[in-house]
Amino acid sequence: MKKILTSGLIAMTLLGSAFIGSSTIHATHVNPAPYPIWDDWYYGVKPGYYYSNYYVQNARIGSIARVTNTIGASMTDAQYYGAAYAQVQQVGAPSYHWDYFYF
Repeated sequence: MKKILTSGLIAMTLLGSAFIGSSTIHATHVNPAPYPIWDDWYYGVKPGYYYSNYYVQNARIGSIARVTNTIGASMTDAQYYGAAYAQVQQVGAPSYHWDYFYF
């Protein structure tokens, strides 16, 4: 009886997560720049948009974020201080980019 109850709970959890999981925002966090640059790069999908958010924490290093969709719409943002944030409408497959520059 305990095995059947456990199997039932696992099935209910998996079924419930299938419905709940379909509405989550997909995002990835990486630190792509070489040492000693401290950075954070978040990119992913918000409802209706692809986005790229890149932040460099070092002094005198700026950040660049760019995202492009399949039809060629692109947005690039560059900031001397703080986070660079770019987003485009969700069409097709995205292409995410980051970069940094010295000033």
